[in-house]
Amino acid sequence: MNRTLLFEANMTSFFMKKLSLLLLMLAVALVPIRAARFAASFGNPGRIKSGYFAYPPIQPRQIDYKVIDNSTSPGNSRFKNEIGEDNAHYGVMLGSGYVFSLLDIHVSEGKGYTEVTLIVESFREAGIEVYPLEVASTIDNYIRVNSDYIQSFEGDALREFEGIMYHESTHVWQWTGNGQAPQSLLNGIADYVRLKAGFPSVNWGERGSGDSWDQGYEVTAYFLEYCGGLKGGFVAQLNAMMKDSYSDNFFDSLLGKSVDQLWSDYKLAYGNSPIASPAMPPVPGN
Repeated sequence: MNRTLLFEANMTSFFMKKLSLLLLMLAVALVPIRAARFAASFGNPGRIKSGYFAYPPIQPRQIDYKVIDNSTSPGNSRFKNEIGEDNAHYGVMLGSGYVFSLLDIHVSEGKGYTEVTLIVESFREAGIEVYPLEVASTIDNYIRVNSDYIQSFEGDALREFEGIMYHESTHVWQWTGNGQAPQSLLNGIADYVRLKAGFPSVNWGERGSGDSWDQGYEVTAYFLEYCGGLKGGFVAQLNAMMKDSYSDNFFDSLLGKSVDQLWSDYKLAYGNSPIASPAMPPVPGN
């Protein structure tokens, strides 16, 4: 190859790299849910298998992420075969980054953790939960995922795992009102983050379902999504108010209506009665 052709080839490669970087920046700004897939297509990072993750690995501060794989099922571990430690590490890292972004958590206002540890293990064998298929458990900055659940999950195990990472990462960083906030709301906020990241579970119900706003998980997540449609940044503001205490009146303060009235409005918006059906009387003799 002569010098002219070599120069042209090098210039073409240079401009292609610059164009790729520019497109990646645009993807992060305009379509964040596709950004990681785009980055993966250009080999950054090579550890991604699926490109499902919602955000590229941009962290607001230095945090160490550790993955401990204690999963069992020798030779047939779906965690090892379909997810792997690299994807797990990337997932817990991006989960935290997305929580910081969506809930507008600033460095000076966070919990101050410098490390997040993910442990994948059989809850049955560890004796952590009485229910063998409990999905996960998070205490402080330690996330535990049940490998029994992954092993028996019907569907895309990697995508489900990624959704779990967004949910559990929320529990690491969200405020709890000094223990005053109902667990159902905390789980609802965690599922809201999972929903906004684009990873609702295949097992979720539909929008408008549920009997009360604080039923938890996807029922509360969909309700929070509705509230967020009334006021941008609502969930982030609600989380910020929950730093030191909690009251149902926070909904009224932010949206001008009681949480019960908002629930009624939400149910009506989806064509459902806001009043739950009365329970059936017990059958004599049972």
